[in-house]
Amino acid sequence: GCESSKRLAIGICFSEDCIRSHQYVPLRLCQECLDALHSVNCKEHINHRSMKCAWGTELERDIVEAIVKLLKETSANLEGSETEGKRPKWLRQLEGGHTLGRDIDKMADERRALSRFGIWLLATICPPIPEARPVLSFI
Repeated sequence: GCESSKRLAIGICFSEDCIRSHQYVPLRLCQECLDALHSVNCKEHINHRSMKCAWGTELERDIVEAIVKLLKETSANLEGSETEGKRPKWLRQLEGGHTLGRDIDKMADERRALSRFGIWLLATICPPIPEARPVLSFI
């Protein structure tokens, strides 16, 4: 078992040496466990590690574009009809997207979860950096 204070899984090991004792299920490991298991082995293991930051990588544009598309898709679906948009935002959020006198949208919770996931991705993989270009306002 993991005894690390930071137990967030940051990598997955697919090597037979690691997964043999776990019924051949790939291991999700925190940073400390990943380092401990793989510092001793000289042999390369097949593993996948999470991206720490998208800025400056060749995937930067694709990641930002994917997150923006996810947020656009979920926010467009959460807006609902024109009449629903006229009600105060706090009321719509309080009702959880359910409108009075209409069928309950069973996908509203899934859309909210996707929206939260998109925001989490944006904050985690594309954090603000001091080197970012300032936004120019045209007034």
